[in-house]
Amino acid sequence: MTQNKTDEPLTLDEIHHVTLDVLKKIQEICKAHQITYFVAYGSLIGAVRHKGFIPWDDDFDIMMLRPDYDRFCKVCNESINGHGDYALMNPDNNKDYPFNISRFCDLRYRMVRDDNEPDAGMGIFIDIYPLDGLGSNISTIKGTLNETKQLLLHLAGIARSPKIFVPKHNIIKKIFRLPIWMVARLLGGRFFYRLMEKIITQYDFTESKYVGCFVWDGGMVFYPKTYFERTISLQFEEIAVDAPKEYDKVLRIVYGDYMELPPQEEQHPTHGYQIFRKV
Repeated sequence: MTQNKTDEPLTLDEIHHVTLDVLKKIQEICKAHQITYFVAYGSLIGAVRHKGFIPWDDDFDIMMLRPDYDRFCKVCNESINGHGDYALMNPDNNKDYPFNISRFCDLRYRMVRDDNEPDAGMGIFIDIYPLDGLGSNISTIKGTLNETKQLLLHLAGIARSPKIFVPKHNIIKKIFRLPIWMVARLLGGRFFYRLMEKIITQYDFTESKYVGCFVWDGGMVFYPKTYFERTISLQFEEIAVDAPKEYDKVLRIVYGDYMELPPQEEQHPTHGYQIFRKV
């Protein structure tokens, strides 16, 4: 019996090929509406170090300053979502979507996850991270703002988890976790994400000296806003992508010596899912 092409998960090379097409669609939207984006995180390392994808990387990351991010979401909700093979997903337009960043998805593919998170209809996707204004006081960013972020991310994670207890916790921690889990589950992860967004709007973006992704990441990573005042074009596979003019400084804040390859045992995809064609 011949196996249908929809029965086999895409290879990493196939995911890379489709992801480039998704990126081209994002670039088309940004050009038409004069929206600035920046290749980010591992994808930026790939552009600088490999002139394309990191060979073992299985996704693509973009950053946008909050004003551009909000405009991009508005454009997609008005003219992209429900009008073809692509859709932007975020907590505002998909109740099953579990994250507080946006994902621009190719709906001709389906995701099968091996964790407890819902797939929310995502196919092959590109992550889009908003960079919010964090004010101008480094002590506050590293202190109160960081502590608030860690707490709310932790509570949001508990709210999404169907497991009451974590095996490594002792009896005392389990006793304390039970009421926290019950309240967090009742409120839902979206409650904590909305609270994060409300908190971060207290800082005026225009007046802020520093920016960072407050609604994602484990730690409080922040950058001088001036690093994102200008873009530079970098080669990525067969296309050109936009990066922060100060991409070296941006990458060193997050990764240190990003040009050094990680150990061989760490050179593998890090996300728990497979991608299949729908048709």
